[in-house]
Amino acid sequence: MSSHGLILGFVVAWAYSGIVFKRLPHHVTRAGGTLEQPRFETRLVKPVLARHLHGLSTHLQLFFSYFKELVGREVTVELKNDLAIRGTLHSVDQYLNIKLENTRVVDQEKYPHMLSVRNCFIRGSVVRYVQLPPEGVDVELLHDATRRETVSLSSLTRVSQSVTHSCSFGNSHQRGLEDTRSKDNRTSSMEEIETLWKEVRELSLGDSGRVDHLECPPTPLQFLRDFVCQNKPCIISNATLHWPALSSWTHDSYLTGALSSADFSLHLTPHGQADALVPLDGSLCFSSAHVQRMPFPEALNLITNNESPSKLVAYAQQQNNCFLSEYSALAADCDPHIPWASEALGCLPDAVNMWIGNHLSTTSFHKDHYENLYAVVTGQKHFLLLPPTDVHRMYIRMYPAAQYSYSHDTGEFKLELEKPDRYVPWCSVDPYPSPEDRDKQLSNFPLYFDGPKPFRCTLNPGDILYLPSMWFHHVRQSPDSRGRTIAVNYWYDMQFDIKYAYFNFLQSIHCLSIKTPTLPVTMHEDSDSDA
Repeated sequence: MSSHGLILGFVVAWAYSGIVFKRLPHHVTRAGGTLEQPRFETRLVKPVLARHLHGLSTHLQLFFSYFKELVGREVTVELKNDLAIRGTLHSVDQYLNIKLENTRVVDQEKYPHMLSVRNCFIRGSVVRYVQLPPEGVDVELLHDATRRETVSLSSLTRVSQSVTHSCSFGNSHQRGLEDTRSKDNRTSSMEEIETLWKEVRELSLGDSGRVDHLECPPTPLQFLRDFVCQNKPCIISNATLHWPALSSWTHDSYLTGALSSADFSLHLTPHGQADALVPLDGSLCFSSAHVQRMPFPEALNLITNNESPSKLVAYAQQQNNCFLSEYSALAADCDPHIPWASEALGCLPDAVNMWIGNHLSTTSFHKDHYENLYAVVTGQKHFLLLPPTDVHRMYIRMYPAAQYSYSHDTGEFKLELEKPDRYVPWCSVDPYPSPEDRDKQLSNFPLYFDGPKPFRCTLNPGDILYLPSMWFHHVRQSPDSRGRTIAVNYWYDMQFDIKYAYFNFLQSIHCLSIKTPTLPVTMHEDSDSDA
């Protein structure tokens, strides 16, 4: 068997079962108590090939030509922990990003969660490229698949590794020098990322922590130029004063009368935190709410009756274009889209959602791949915002998924891990920790608590928040005098352009010079990625 090396840390081997892209064995070491990033190596068998590899561009050109000849062949991509993905090599670009068709996990018994992850990708119609990290679970796409079911793998997988890792040739002394350089490069990368946080505020967002405020709706040109193109949030006051909803929805009798003929989806939790991290059997898990269909008058009573001894918190947050489906009887009370935003973005919203909650309903830090226009009708919404450049401050980790079930007979909740196993990448930071957890949060997540302060804003009835795509946001709310906060939001599809490419590159940078928090999570304890 002959073999050739790939500069991205894989060995390509001809075998009877096809081509194998193999990640080389490595050892993870600890230095000063810090988990070090394993170094990628290149094993080149043919000396004549090594003599021609003088620069990175030459590396890419040679291997690009080599892999172009393999298109259409069955290949196996071997990743960390003996995880392997098999499929047909569809194409390879000049940066050696490999696309596979008809992908499947080689050892499904050993990695049952990968099967469930793949299954959650095959629903829907929107095609997205997938970046497969070393753990074999895609952080970006799985987040989308968790929060919206219109993302599909569509048989396309992009296996991407950073092209900045060094090739290693020669003796052990040379390899030791490269290890030292690699560690220094990671430290330098973290310093440059921290500089990025400061510069994006100095050049664009400001460092006051306040969101730009407009007193009236902008023109489409102003909105596109000053906010969308700059990926910059803003609040537009008096934007929905013409909506009948601002007066009609303050009356429970109007809402129950209009919505009395159908059942509605209500999300139930014991604490108001759906899609959030909660403890289970000594570990953290990603919890999903118990969802129950019920008549609207009953649902509204559960939302506003938050003094119940059962500790049940109800929140209407279906996120599936529910305003134009379940709540269609109220559709005439609001605009079907935001005209100046639709003209600026060149499209109508993909979804319009209804949100009804109380003061206990919170939404943990996350991001969406939408341009979000968020309008408050009653009560108030309180947002914490961080730009996409601050992704490392979120400490995104993989957590086992769990589901709440609620018994109306006993008034008790039960939280159980999903079967088959599923793992969800989620932000680890709680910006409002309890007094007993505050010290642990500050110690585990210094990048968040010691970094630039998040942007804060409060929305009142009549306000619209433009929340740019990929901005991290945490939401709390204050109800009106009747105990509820009602909002409508419009999700416009984002442009997957150069900003998205930059974000993926930034997210791929490993910052292991920073303390890795010790979290009570039972999976991926050897994770070498911060995002």
